[in-house]
Amino acid sequence: MSDGVLEKTDHGNNGSPSSEKQSAEVGELRTRAVAFRPQERLLHDPKVTFEEYMYYAAMSRAEEDASAAARPRMGLVDVLLPSKNGGIRELKGSATSSSEAIHELNLSDPKIRATISEEEWTNASRALRTATAAACFYLITTDILGPYGVGFALGTMGWGQGFGLYTIFGACAGVSGYLLWKVFLNIDSYEFPAKNYGDLAYRIYGRWFRWLVNFIQGLQLILSVGNIIIQNGQSITQVSKFRLCYSVCCLIWALAGYAMGQIRTLNRFTWLANWAVYINLMVMFISMGVIAHSEPNYDAAQAGGAGAALGGASIAPLDDGSYPPVKTYGTVPPSENGFVGGLVGLMQGVYAYAGAQLFVEFMAELQRPRDFLKVMPVC
Repeated sequence: MSDGVLEKTDHGNNGSPSSEKQSAEVGELRTRAVAFRPQERLLHDPKVTFEEYMYYAAMSRAEEDASAAARPRMGLVDVLLPSKNGGIRELKGSATSSSEAIHELNLSDPKIRATISEEEWTNASRALRTATAAACFYLITTDILGPYGVGFALGTMGWGQGFGLYTIFGACAGVSGYLLWKVFLNIDSYEFPAKNYGDLAYRIYGRWFRWLVNFIQGLQLILSVGNIIIQNGQSITQVSKFRLCYSVCCLIWALAGYAMGQIRTLNRFTWLANWAVYINLMVMFISMGVIAHSEPNYDAAQAGGAGAALGGASIAPLDDGSYPPVKTYGTVPPSENGFVGGLVGLMQGVYAYAGAQLFVEFMAELQRPRDFLKVMPVC
């Protein structure tokens, strides 16, 4: 890559006196654009063109496809129980030659220490992409699976509207994931890695849109984390039969989340996601078995169930002390609170797909981002 070359165009080959005179008058001097290597660019450099992002992205995708073709195919056991070493990435270049070259360098010179080769730059990006397709499956399933709000949503909206809501938003999440996958493949590369929504927004629309997207996503994460802490705090409160302070219950989950947040890469987080998926499935099966053979918990329902959101008439005790029979509705159930109960249930259903905001982060750590489209429909 040159530092700027000044060239003089030679028109003497055609032997025309007029062209030679014009060349002598004007000089025909033109400056070739200064070319910078990717590692010499700023983190968000406005001088990098969109075509440059796409060029390096095409090179990275071709390398990933060639590397995937040389690997053995994964079996069912590898998918269900991903190996701890499955995320080790093969780096380019010879380690022996690299170490010998380092010994030959004069590292006392600050300019030499600050120099980053293209191999070092791309290998650093490859080393961060450690998640396999199996790991991505568990991460998406853990992030998207929201079974705990399904009962409340169906109870306040009815079977028809509830199933329609989950189906429509599931399709919307799939289409959104496909569009993100398409954009990511065309602008992410080892030379210019895209790590979040802000990077995609910056490369397509500019700096102002990156700030807007980062602010909105940060606000959504704050609200989501707060909601999770409050919900899980309520769960501990019910398990302890309200003998433990509610603030302490929320603090327990906040500290647990802080401890889990120390995991730096998604590949290291896979083992926890595996257990989360199996625990969720176990809880759902146990809940279905208990609900089918037990009476409703009217005390808990009166505290904040679907019946309470609809006004409480369906869970209020009768004159003889008994409770009304369980009723299900194919359409919107009658409500004494107007549309408030149905609106709260709708928000519960939509929240089940809130994890789609992490799709870009998942693709950013995949060894082969193309696999995301194979994993997402299964989830």
